[in-house]
Amino acid sequence: MCEQIVALYIEAVLDGRQIKKTDRLMIVQYLKAVSFGVISEWLQAGLGEDIRLFFDRIYDLKKGTVEEMLRRFETV
Repeated sequence: MCEQIVALYIEAVLDGRQIKKTDRLMIVQYLKAVSFGVISEWLQAGLGEDIRLFFDRIYDLKKGTVEEMLRRFETV
């Protein structure tokens, strides 16, 4: 599930730009691992706080980093 969500997110951010398949897979695997780790910690903590608020805040703090990673991998 995490991989599908991350892959859809990457496709949306790419917006038609091209990167090597191996680079795309590497970014998807990295973001999937981060997302899975956060969700695992949340589950272990007893589902306490609203995880959407956590992800919203993280995305605000990291805004532009995924776009920058993709830009660096972009092929002509």
